[in-house]
Formats: sequence, structure tokens, C-alpha cells
Amino acid sequence: MSDAAPPPSPTPSPSSERGELAEEVFGFNLRSVRSLIDLLIAPRKVFASIIARDRAYTPMVRLWLALLGVQIAISVIWGGYGAIAAQSLQNADPEVIAQLESATGRTREQFFSLYGSIMSVLHGPLVGGFTALSVLVLARFGEKRSFGTNLNLVFAILTAGSIFGLALMPVALAGTQTALMSFIVTAILTLIYALTFIRGATPSLAAGMAGRIVKGVVLSITILLLVLIGGFLANILSLVIASAWPA
Repeated sequence: MSDAAPPPSPTPSPSSERGELAEEVFGFNLRSVRSLIDLLIAPRKVFASIIARDRAYTPMVRLWLALLGVQIAISVIWGGYGAIAAQSLQNADPEVIAQLESATGRTREQFFSLYGSIMSVLHGPLVGGFTALSVLVLARFGEKRSFGTNLNLVFAILTAGSIFGLALMPVALAGTQTALMSFIVTAILTLIYALTFIRGATPSLAAGMAGRIVKGVVLSITILLLVLIGGFLANILSLVIASAWPA
């Protein structure tokens, strides 16, 4: 007696196919919007879905890259990374500006325009790559999980921070950022990272509120340090490459 043929797979609806196409092309669709909303109001639901690998939400790495694209687009409207860096030198000593122009063979505007173009290329890969290293810390929390699951959990936390980072961008773009303001922004992002883990962690990640708080603080500080290291290296490399670029 021959085995019965398996039932045919359900045919995706046209709306589902259009949604998947939009997500592939633009990084966003209705599922992406729902993923962002739930990440803010119900992070435990998102974390549980990631651990279960049920694909109910958009992969968090993809969401983070999409938000990074939005950040770059907004910064370009204000002149890009170069304009932001140039604003920090508005009150610099004219002699310092003259030395910069002499060493690079470019005017300040030309130099920072080149710097901004290079920074746009390096910033995302370096920050994302360094942040991914926090998987090594998260992997020690709770039950054993796959690398892909841990990576998605890390980028869920990073994506939550990026949402608030977008809201804080006017501070940087307005050219009014001071050391105190930088500290406040950094403290807010660290708090967002920690709260996202504390609110989202399932029992398989951390047992009890005390465990979630301790692990949330450790992971948030780790992520922040890696983000800062990645951003610092992107900045230094962009400056070095722009300085060495033939005039």
C-alpha cells in the first residue's frame, strides 16, 4: 500500500507576497511596523518569538539596518556626517583650521564632505560588527541557544535603542551638542538597552527580576561599549582615509 501524498502547501496570498516583497526591497512592511511597535510596548512577546524562531516578526538585524538607513538619510538632509563633524569645529582656532587645510590640500568644506562620504560607508558595518560581539555575553545567559537566535536578541535591543536614537538626532544635527548633552544621550541609550532586556527577557534568559536587572545592566553596558568602539574606529578610519585621499 503506497503512502498518501502530503497535503499541498497553502498558496501565499497576493497581499502576503506584496508584503514580503516590500520588506525585501525597502526593509519595511506592515510586519516591520508591528515588530517595532511590539518591541517598544511588548518586548517579551518579541523575545519569546525570536527564541521560538517562529518568524512572527521581522529579523531584528534587518530592522536595525533599515533604521540605520533612515538615520543616514536624515543626516544627509542636514549635510551628512561631514556637516555634523564640521559643526563641531565652528568655534575652532583659525590656526587649527589652516593647519587642517594645509595638511590635506583641501578646504574645510571639501575635507569634511569627503570624510562624511567615507563615514557613511564605514559606520554601519563597524558598529554592527562590533555590537555583534555582545552575542558572546548573551550566550552565557540561561539556556543554550543558536548563534542566530542570540544575534537577533542582541539586535532587538540595539533596534530599540535606535528608535530612540532617531528621536534624539535633532540634538546632534542642531549643532548644540555639548559634553553634558553627549553624556545625557549616552545615559538614555544605556537605560533603553537595559530596560529592553529587563522587560523582554523570558525565564529561559534570566530567572526572576533580580536576574533580569543584573544581566540587563551587564549586557547594556557591553553593547554600549561596543557601539562606542565601533563608532570611534569608524570616525578615526574615516579621518585617516580622508586625510590620505589624493587631492
